[in-house]
Amino acid sequence: MRNWISNNMWVALSIGLASTVSGCASVPGPVGSVPAPTHSEQNYSIGGNDYTRPTLLRTLQPGDARIWSIAFSPDGSHFATGSESGTIRIWTCGSLTEADPQPIHALEGHTNRVFDLDFTPDGTRLVSSGRDSNVFVWDVETGEIVHAMPHAWEIRAAAISPDGTTLITGQLGGPNGKQAPTVFVWDLQTGRPLQTLTHLAPCSDISFSPDGVLFALGLIDGEASMIVDTQSRKDVMPLGYSGVWATAVLFDPTGQRLALSTVRSPLDTRTIGKIQFWDARSGDELDPIEPSSGAVGMDFTPDGKYLIASLPDDKKIVIWDIETHQEIAAFPSSPTTEVDISPDGRILAGCSPQDGSVQLWVFGDGQAPVVRAAKNAAWNPATDAPSSTPASGSVEEPNH
Repeated sequence: MRNWISNNMWVALSIGLASTVSGCASVPGPVGSVPAPTHSEQNYSIGGNDYTRPTLLRTLQPGDARIWSIAFSPDGSHFATGSESGTIRIWTCGSLTEADPQPIHALEGHTNRVFDLDFTPDGTRLVSSGRDSNVFVWDVETGEIVHAMPHAWEIRAAAISPDGTTLITGQLGGPNGKQAPTVFVWDLQTGRPLQTLTHLAPCSDISFSPDGVLFALGLIDGEASMIVDTQSRKDVMPLGYSGVWATAVLFDPTGQRLALSTVRSPLDTRTIGKIQFWDARSGDELDPIEPSSGAVGMDFTPDGKYLIASLPDDKKIVIWDIETHQEIAAFPSSPTTEVDISPDGRILAGCSPQDGSVQLWVFGDGQAPVVRAAKNAAWNPATDAPSSTPASGSVEEPNH
């Protein structure tokens, strides 16, 4: 979960400094059936893994004013988007080469924006976290809510343990501005609460290590971000210091590194953003990356060699080599606040609360489809250098 806004307001608005009190929604009944993925969908793959050559595949407009969250399923056959209205849409990656992709289902339950989406490791459940103070666990096949986990205030972050048994949720703060615990542990199988941690700072992001031994909390407003032992649920090591605001925290897929993106002030992300790294085994802090503005959405490529980050102030996405910190690609985007890369590393998805778009890129050296530019297209997507005004269009498979 990585949802922040810029233009001197993006961060403050996203973390809820301008929000009103949200109540807990009642749990609705079944919302229909989500078609099970077909064999072709389960094995669908386009693009390649040359991250120096990104190309915009297409831009989707799901229909809501703002799209706050996006996540791929573990097998890469589907992805989900969460909107301002609370609607969650599930899409098939196989439909991305169709002329007019449509979601296969819409899940209705939240009454306000959906800040975070997480599929369980087996792909059968989807966890959604909302501004309405609810966390819902959905059955992906039936579209029914399996568990509802009400909180006292809006939920900005959630993370599922690698074994799929435990859920950690992060609350933005206490009701009516009062100080209250913000980090909660749940049994994902039963939906029952297990423990409330002692942290009082608003929690902006959560990430489990690949082996599930540790989880990291991105905290703001008075507490340093923290690494926590999963079994004992005791703090292990602070990350940085308390004078910064975490926008994203993330273990790499190999478990060797931990990345933390921070800004100094919620009202100004420009020039003061930093991405810090730690050796996840020794705890040693490594050299940071200092992007041109605050990084908001972050994801590692599946091999752990590259870090992808969205810079919404600059309307671009940047990819760095983790070892050398060399920038290997930078390309224009909407003011993107969350990014997620498919499990095979071939498709990058980003969403924007500002214009309501979902943009999808593919990388070079693969069977990437050719996009026939729409009437308002300002660039040729068959090239390797898209302009700053990409447009959606129909698609066709290339001739070989």
